[in-house]
Amino acid sequence: MSIGNVDQAGTPDCTTSIGSFYGSEEIVDKRPTANGEERFLTTFQGTAMLPNSNLKLMAMGVVHFSTAELLQMTKTGKQSFRIDSLFPAAHPASVQGQGGDFAGLIGTATVQPGQPPVLMLRLGSQMNLNR
Repeated sequence: MSIGNVDQAGTPDCTTSIGSFYGSEEIVDKRPTANGEERFLTTFQGTAMLPNSNLKLMAMGVVHFSTAELLQMTKTGKQSFRIDSLFPAAHPASVQGQGGDFAGLIGTATVQPGQPPVLMLRLGSQMNLNR
């Protein structure tokens, strides 16, 4: 997925790509609900590859798939899901800087669902503990 800037008014600029985002979400447990639906506990890892460094995102969450999507999951081969299926609500994540401009920075991120989804970051310096 391409990454673009968001202007001061909060409008995403999808015409100019400044990087790429790659990630995977893995189902680790099935959680039935009281009304018979099924939700899945997941672990998520992703990397935002930007011009001067990368940001690694890690999270755990819960996803819910429609009946049609669940049926498709039983098929073999490549499967595609809408981004709002993977991020149905604001999805919090931990962030770790990986070199360059983000070396030594850690923080939090929230993936806001939508077309396009918005990644909001809050970064700070790592703490040094003297022992």
